[in-house]
Amino acid sequence: MKKFLITLATAAMAVSAANAQTIVNIGGSTAGRTAVHGNIVAMLGNCTYAYDGTSGSPSKATHAIYHGSYGGNDYIVRTYWSGSVNGITPVTAGTQLDATFIATTVTGTSGGEFVSSPTFAAASADTIEHIGYSDIFASTVNVPAANEEDEVAVITFKWYANEGTTGIDNITPGLVRSLYGSSEASKSLFTGNASDTTTVFPIGRDSSSGTRGTAMAESGYGNVANVDQYTATVSGNVVTAINYVSNGGSTSGSYVKAAMNSTYADGSLIGYLGASDFATSGGVELKWNGVAYSTTAIQNGQYSFWGYLHMNRMNTLTGNGLAFYNALKTNISADPRDAGVLTISTMAVARDADGAPIYKR
Repeated sequence: MKKFLITLATAAMAVSAANAQTIVNIGGSTAGRTAVHGNIVAMLGNCTYAYDGTSGSPSKATHAIYHGSYGGNDYIVRTYWSGSVNGITPVTAGTQLDATFIATTVTGTSGGEFVSSPTFAAASADTIEHIGYSDIFASTVNVPAANEEDEVAVITFKWYANEGTTGIDNITPGLVRSLYGSSEASKSLFTGNASDTTTVFPIGRDSSSGTRGTAMAESGYGNVANVDQYTATVSGNVVTAINYVSNGGSTSGSYVKAAMNSTYADGSLIGYLGASDFATSGGVELKWNGVAYSTTAIQNGQYSFWGYLHMNRMNTLTGNGLAFYNALKTNISADPRDAGVLTISTMAVARDADGAPIYKR
């Protein structure tokens, strides 16, 4: 096969193809990665894949690479999950990204291969992000909208207190504003008992996170306002230290999940998580504004801590790349393959922006 020189302008017009394999690069929301992973594996024939991360689970991996076929064409699909803002801006810019996607020489296995330190590709025409996912509207974080955007599902969120916390079962918008606006709060604000003098500390995500954007928009704190929060150092399901990061935060929900699933001797911790990272082994699930999380409560509008999973693409995407985008969009819309991500068709309600009023569809 002849080799052609590809300029950046040409690369922006179509997904790269090497040796008859179409490369599709995907980035963005960590809260949507379980849904995307499940649908990629379901779509690709003879699929092999490799992944990294901290949990040993492909649906929670920071980076992954998939090899397989769809519609009679061979694909290499690569994912990098680093937050919703990074599922919007790079797609819009069409820039070549360095050390973001796993090198195509990594093939993986049919059941998935965990690779703790995979080889990453240097910036080239093959490392443009073609598709991005976000669980926020671009307007929520004041970044340029992607070339083309589709709402493909409803993504849900929960508030948690860390393992071992007692007496706290609910959080309200006012408590969120107090907690994340001043780096701590007295437990008595949550329990109504003046003798509860334990300190509660906020744990959260960095400013690239759509989960953070949704949480702050939903609480009325301000979707781009600076927060005052911590990250946690965890060892063996024990928080050994909390680290004041001001407006900084964790790059992935998996780190917040680890903190929620751990005990802390010097107080209580509260954090927010998206569907892909719901705490299941110790974290104390909280009601939101007095309403417990349930699928029915979300679909009917009583539980309001949710948003849309947005699928963004370059508007110059053509050929096999566009075909893959459309198929992936259709499949996720029909079956998100994640219990915390709901199909839009099941919703009796809707909203027009993150944290906006909910109304009947």
